[in-house]
Amino acid sequence: MAQNQDFIDLSRRIAGVIFEQMLQYPTIPAGDLAVVDFTADGVPFYGVLKLNYRPGYTHHTELMGNGRFSSMVPQRTLLPGTPKADEAALIDRANGVVRLIEKKYTIDDKKDFTCPPACSAAPRPCRRRPS
Repeated sequence: MAQNQDFIDLSRRIAGVIFEQMLQYPTIPAGDLAVVDFTADGVPFYGVLKLNYRPGYTHHTELMGNGRFSSMVPQRTLLPGTPKADEAALIDRANGVVRLIEKKYTIDDKKDFTCPPACSAAPRPCRRRPS
Protein backbone atom coordinates (compact mmCIF):
# COMPACT_ATOMS: atom_id res chain seq x y z
CA MET A 1 0.00 0.00 0.00
CA ALA A 2 2.87 2.40 0.77
CA GLN A 3 4.26 1.82 -2.74
CA ASN A 4 0.90 2.90 -4.25
CA GLN A 5 0.92 6.07 -2.12
CA ASP A 6 4.51 6.81 -3.23
CA PHE A 7 3.41 6.55 -6.87
CA ILE A 8 0.39 8.79 -6.24
CA ASP A 9 2.64 11.36 -4.55
CA LEU A 10 5.11 11.19 -7.46
CA SER A 11 2.26 11.64 -9.95
CA ARG A 12 0.99 14.70 -8.08
CA ARG A 13 4.47 16.25 -7.98
CA ILE A 14 4.94 15.71 -11.73
CA ALA A 15 1.50 17.17 -12.46
CA GLY A 16 2.30 20.15 -10.22
CA VAL A 17 5.54 20.93 -12.06
CA ILE A 18 3.81 20.71 -15.45
CA PHE A 19 0.91 22.85 -14.20
CA GLU A 20 3.32 25.54 -12.93
CA GLN A 21 5.10 25.58 -16.32
CA MET A 22 1.74 25.96 -18.07
CA LEU A 23 0.79 28.87 -15.78
CA GLN A 24 4.11 30.58 -16.45
CA TYR A 25 3.99 30.01 -20.23
CA PRO A 26 0.44 30.30 -21.61
CA THR A 27 1.54 29.16 -25.09
CA ILE A 28 1.74 25.59 -23.75
CA PRO A 29 -1.61 24.01 -24.66
CA ALA A 30 -3.96 22.51 -22.09
CA GLY A 31 -4.51 18.77 -22.06
CA ASP A 32 -4.89 15.64 -19.98
CA LEU A 33 -1.92 14.10 -18.19
CA ALA A 34 -1.36 10.42 -17.52
CA VAL A 35 1.45 9.16 -15.29
CA VAL A 36 1.93 5.40 -15.57
CA ASP A 37 4.06 2.74 -13.89
CA PHE A 38 4.77 -0.29 -16.08
CA THR A 39 7.27 -3.01 -16.93
CA ALA A 40 8.45 -3.82 -20.47
CA ASP A 41 10.73 -6.79 -21.11
CA GLY A 42 11.41 -7.00 -17.37
CA VAL A 43 12.52 -3.35 -17.14
CA PRO A 44 10.52 -1.02 -14.85
CA PHE A 45 9.48 2.33 -16.33
CA TYR A 46 7.53 5.44 -15.47
CA GLY A 47 5.73 7.12 -18.31
CA VAL A 48 4.40 10.67 -18.40
CA LEU A 49 1.98 11.30 -21.28
CA LYS A 50 0.46 14.68 -22.16
CA LEU A 51 -2.55 14.54 -24.46
CA ASN A 52 -3.14 18.08 -25.72
CA TYR A 53 -6.71 19.20 -26.31
CA ARG A 54 -7.70 20.08 -29.85
CA PRO A 55 -10.58 22.25 -30.99
CA GLY A 56 -13.16 20.38 -33.02
CA TYR A 57 -16.77 19.33 -33.23
CA THR A 58 -18.77 16.61 -31.58
CA HIS A 59 -22.29 15.28 -32.11
CA HIS A 60 -25.11 16.25 -29.80
CA THR A 61 -28.27 14.15 -30.04
CA GLU A 62 -31.52 14.79 -28.21
CA LEU A 63 -35.05 13.46 -28.31
CA MET A 64 -37.63 15.82 -29.81
CA GLY A 65 -41.18 14.55 -29.95
CA ASN A 66 -41.15 11.14 -31.65
CA GLY A 67 -37.74 11.58 -33.24
CA ARG A 68 -34.13 12.47 -32.58
CA PHE A 69 -32.43 15.73 -33.39
CA SER A 70 -28.69 15.66 -34.08
CA SER A 71 -26.42 18.68 -34.30
CA MET A 72 -22.72 19.48 -34.40
CA VAL A 73 -21.40 21.29 -31.35
CA PRO A 74 -18.01 23.08 -31.23
CA GLN A 75 -15.70 21.80 -28.48
CA ARG A 76 -12.40 23.28 -27.31
CA THR A 77 -11.31 20.29 -25.25
CA LEU A 78 -11.40 17.24 -27.49
CA LEU A 79 -8.68 14.68 -26.93
CA PRO A 80 -6.38 13.86 -29.85
CA GLY A 81 -7.88 11.72 -32.61
CA THR A 82 -4.95 9.31 -32.47
CA PRO A 83 -3.70 7.21 -29.54
CA LYS A 84 -0.27 8.87 -29.81
CA ALA A 85 0.66 11.30 -27.02
CA ASP A 86 1.66 14.80 -28.12
CA GLU A 87 4.41 14.96 -25.51
CA ALA A 88 5.85 12.24 -23.33
CA ALA A 89 8.66 11.22 -21.03
CA LEU A 90 9.76 7.63 -20.59
CA ILE A 91 11.92 7.04 -17.51
CA ASP A 92 13.89 3.80 -17.31
CA ARG A 93 13.90 3.09 -13.59
CA ALA A 94 16.73 0.55 -13.92
CA ASN A 95 19.35 2.96 -15.28
CA GLY A 96 17.81 6.44 -14.97
CA VAL A 97 17.76 7.19 -18.71
CA VAL A 98 15.01 9.63 -19.65
CA ARG A 99 13.59 9.73 -23.18
CA LEU A 100 11.50 12.72 -24.23
CA ILE A 101 9.05 13.49 -26.99
CA GLU A 102 8.25 17.18 -26.78
CA LYS A 103 7.27 20.19 -28.81
CA LYS A 104 8.80 23.63 -28.90
CA TYR A 105 6.69 26.49 -27.59
CA THR A 106 7.27 30.23 -27.49
CA ILE A 107 8.92 30.91 -24.15
CA ASP A 108 10.28 34.36 -23.38
CA ASP A 109 9.82 35.38 -27.04
CA LYS A 110 11.74 32.43 -28.51
CA LYS A 111 10.87 28.87 -29.51
CA ASP A 112 12.21 26.42 -26.96
CA PHE A 113 11.51 23.13 -25.25
CA THR A 114 9.74 23.31 -21.88
CA CYS A 115 11.82 20.61 -20.22
CA PRO A 116 15.43 21.86 -19.81
CA PRO A 117 15.27 22.02 -15.97
CA ALA A 118 14.01 18.44 -15.74
CA CYS A 119 16.64 17.22 -18.18
CA SER A 120 19.53 18.83 -16.35
CA ALA A 121 18.33 17.20 -13.11
CA ALA A 122 18.06 13.72 -14.66
CA PRO A 123 20.65 11.17 -13.44
CA ARG A 124 21.48 10.35 -17.07
CA PRO A 125 21.22 12.59 -20.14
CA CYS A 126 17.88 12.85 -21.90
CA ARG A 127 17.39 11.48 -25.38
CA ARG A 128 15.15 14.10 -26.92
CA ARG A 129 12.99 13.49 -29.97
CA PRO A 130 10.90 16.44 -31.18
CA SER A 131 7.30 15.44 -31.93
